[in-house]
Amino acid sequence: MNGAVNLCVQSTASGARNSLASETPQQQKAREAAQHVEEKRLQKERESAQHAEEKRLQKEREGQEHGVTASGQCDPTATGVASSIDVPQITNDGTAGRDNLLYGGPVSTTTNVAPGTRSTLPAYSLDGPNLSADKVKTYISDSVDRNWDQIRSSFNLSDTAEDKDRVKAFFFGVASRESGTGDTMQTSLITGEGSSYSKGPLQTADTAYANNGHPEWDQDTHVPGIVQADLTDSNDLSTSIDMGVRHMLEGAELGKLVGHQSTEDLEIDAMAHHNTGHIEGAPSDPEWRATYAGQVMKMAAWYGNGHLEDSQVVYFGQL
Repeated sequence: MNGAVNLCVQSTASGARNSLASETPQQQKAREAAQHVEEKRLQKERESAQHAEEKRLQKEREGQEHGVTASGQCDPTATGVASSIDVPQITNDGTAGRDNLLYGGPVSTTTNVAPGTRSTLPAYSLDGPNLSADKVKTYISDSVDRNWDQIRSSFNLSDTAEDKDRVKAFFFGVASRESGTGDTMQTSLITGEGSSYSKGPLQTADTAYANNGHPEWDQDTHVPGIVQADLTDSNDLSTSIDMGVRHMLEGAELGKLVGHQSTEDLEIDAMAHHNTGHIEGAPSDPEWRATYAGQVMKMAAWYGNGHLEDSQVVYFGQL
């Protein structure tokens, strides 16, 4: 039996070699192209799974630190968890102005590359005070106002105050979901690099920036209405938020390429691209829709109901 199996393997291998040897240049090129596409698909799946697991573990750690239970409920007896959704005002919150505001505090950088090179992006240590929630809302609202034409085009919205408020509430929901805690919208104290890099309230990944240093990853090329900025050691908060918005709009534009047209579907695509790096997989995953997209939309609905300009925040464990 073993001999028969060996003969079969030898015969199969020999046939494969003969088949490859008889390939025309065009056939070889087509085969190599198909192989490259399959390798990229598998690589994306591995990166997506790894990224999702890293974010899950990160959320668990943050929940333990801030009193959020494994089920996503806020524990009011835990240290550091506000008993209500009111956020105390922080006076040391970057009053020098937006142009000088570095994510709520001083920035220190470390890098392992020689001066003058940028083969990797610097790791940031953002140890300043968090911004108050009303400040974060103001910055996100400013970004929506500044980029409204591109946003409403990407999300298939009308040029109305109601639709603009809907978008602001949507991004507030994303900021709250990314914060990892129920008492702030700011994520400036969380560090990372690559696809899970975080800067500012929308946790903008390296891949959102023009100089992301990862040409092998899918690039954001479908959002011409927002200039793609470089990541620098001192980008202000406005740049970070703009790149986070731009990164999500890329997901909406990719959704349109596969036939999605409703604003709801395009918002789902935007969240999937932001959370996983691409729009395949997550939107059809019931667990992801419930634990990420559904939570964002619940919080967005809460913000849209009279909480667009106040200093209150909400987290999904409170709804």
